[in-house]
Amino acid sequence: MVAAALFAAALPAATPEPEPCREGLVCGRPVDLNAVDGALLEALPGIGPARAQAIVAARPFAAVDELERVPGIGPKTLTALRPWLEVR
Repeated sequence: MVAAALFAAALPAATPEPEPCREGLVCGRPVDLNAVDGALLEALPGIGPARAQAIVAARPFAAVDELERVPGIGPKTLTALRPWLEVR
């Protein structure tokens, strides 16, 4: 049992789970930032109608980190969004 505890302690911390599912989002599966529509973007944490429109207007994105170029999206918002988004 000691070996199992040491092994578990050596593992990297688990990635936090996304918040509980919101309307239109698939639980545990990120959505493609370049393909998702504005209404679905509004279901994401910290995204309202104006930010959703700004994201759609700023496409295409090569990486989720590029969201910081959208007005109103800074490091804190990007951190909250990262579990929900990917770029395919």
